Amino acid sequence: MVGPLTWKAGALQAISIALPPFAALSASTEAKRNPNLGGVNFSIDEKGEVAVKATNTYRAIVVNASGCSWFKGITASIPVEAITGLAAIFSSDTEISVGLNENQTLLVFKSGLTTAISRLLVGKYPEIDDRFVTKGDEVAKWTFDRMELIEVCRRIKKLAPTKPNLVLRLNGSKVIAELKNVFTQQLGVVIEGEGQDFAVNAEYIEVAASLFRTEEVQLLFINEFSLTLVAEETDALKVLMGQIEMNSI
Repeated sequence: MVGPLTWKAGALQAISIALPPFAALSASTEAKRNPNLGGVNFSIDEKGEVAVKATNTYRAIVVNASGCSWFKGITASIPVEAITGLAAIFSSDTEISVGLNENQTLLVFKSGLTTAISRLLVGKYPEIDDRFVTKGDEVAKWTFDRMELIEVCRRIKKLAPTKPNLVLRLNGSKVIAELKNVFTQQLGVVIEGEGQDFAVNAEYIEVAASLFRTEEVQLLFINEFSLTLVAEETDALKVLMGQIEMNSI
C-alpha cells in the first residue's frame, strides 16, 4: 500500500459537487473512446500543488485542491460515479485517509469504521491545459457581476431546459443577454479588448460561476473556439467553456 494520505473534512464532497458536471457521461462516445474522460483526474502540478481536473474535451475545469493530498509522480482518474458515491458514504465533518495499492489500480478510502475502495480508470488523461486562456494573454476580457450572470443563466434554463443557449450580443456600448425569440436582458458588463457576439450553454456557465466566491468573474477570449472563466482574486480555479456556433441558434 502506498500512503495513506489525508484529505481534509469536506474536501471529497466539494470535489463531488464541482467536477462531475464537466466530465463526460460514462456511456458517451467520448468516455468510450477515452475512459479517463468519465472521471476526475488527480495529479501534482509544477508548483507542487494538487491539481484536480475534469473534461469531456469541449468543456473543462481545473482546481487547485488545497484540501487534498496526492501521490507524487502519479496521475490517475477516479470514475465520477465513485466520486459521487464516496461523497455520499463519508461524512463531510471528518478527515479521510486515502491509500493506493501497489499495482496503482485501486484507491482505499477510510474514515472511522468505514472503508471503501474505488478503481482507477485506465488510459491517459488528455493534454488540454494549453487550451485555457492564461491571464494577460487574452485578446478580450468581459467582466461580469457574478450573481447577475448566475441569475440570467437560471432564467434561461427555466425558459429552455433542453437547449439553454445563452447569447450575449453587443448593442453599442451595451451587452444584451438573449434567448432567441423568447427573452432579452441588459447586463452590466465591462469589456476590455475586442468585443464580439457569442453564445454558450447557460447551464455550464451557471455551474462554473457558482464555484467562485468572488463578486465578479471574467471571461477571457483568445480565439473564436473557446473561452476561459476566471476571477481576478484567485488562480485556484479556472473553467474552459466551448462556444456554441452562432449560426446554429
